[in-house]
Amino acid sequence: MIQHLLILLLAAAGVMPAYAFLYEKGGTCLPSLSLPASARMRALGDAGAADVRDGAYASVNPAGIAAIDDDLIFLEHMNYFMDMKSEYLSATLKYERLSVGVAVQYFDMGAAPLTRDGGDYDEANTFHAYDAAVMLTSKVTLGAFNVGATIKGLRESIWTQSMNGIACDLGATWRTPVQGLIAGAALMNAGYMSALAENRYPLSTLFRTGVVYSRPVNESVKSKLLLDMNMSADGYFTMPAGVELTYSALSFRAGYHFLHDTRSFSAGVGLVFGNLTIDYCYIRYLDDINAGSTPQFFALGIGI
Repeated sequence: MIQHLLILLLAAAGVMPAYAFLYEKGGTCLPSLSLPASARMRALGDAGAADVRDGAYASVNPAGIAAIDDDLIFLEHMNYFMDMKSEYLSATLKYERLSVGVAVQYFDMGAAPLTRDGGDYDEANTFHAYDAAVMLTSKVTLGAFNVGATIKGLRESIWTQSMNGIACDLGATWRTPVQGLIAGAALMNAGYMSALAENRYPLSTLFRTGVVYSRPVNESVKSKLLLDMNMSADGYFTMPAGVELTYSALSFRAGYHFLHDTRSFSAGVGLVFGNLTIDYCYIRYLDDINAGSTPQFFALGIGI
């Protein structure tokens, strides 16, 4: 079984570079599904396909649910530029041979003017848009491999129009024979959406793969180096990279999203306090996109 699943992932890795140019950039729907709902991962430049450590696995790699040791409630708030916001909530239940996670993601794209010149932001002259997803995740562990899957119910609404759909994710992580080295891969958002205003748009399908190398610096400090590669259905190819240093309950993170058209560096911190995990991230966008705002990301994990 595991061999068949890995063959599918490797086949996807070979097909995605060609598939990525089937659609024009920006021509897919629900682009928020391509964004990891993890303040830790965002601080690492969006790298983390092989090292999911929080309740955001359903947006990164479903096999990452294996890294959750106890029952967990996870909440995240992301404040983007131009009044866009994202909310993410997940609950994970751990059983002896089974892990199950349920998550809800809501991405508020804010208000936009109805007029073409974009000059009138009066409430009566604007419309609202949002993306939403409800997700169910589970996994199996076979030796050095964790294999996970997520089923998603989707909705996108733009002004008076909306469309619904369903998608699935398939992911795996592999604890390699090299000490401290883990590899991971995930095929995200493969599915179907109904028509919007009589037009049907493809989903933001994404193939994400990466590695993480963990090594102690000394008796007190542990380090991680992460590198990912992302290929999306609308022709984007990016390489996020990050580094994490952990001293006792405190973690410091930094990253850079190479080849991204609007991202640059990011940084963040994490704190473990008993059953609570708190993460914070700041992302530096290009000046013309940032437009004076300060994109910030907060996450809270509550172990049960």
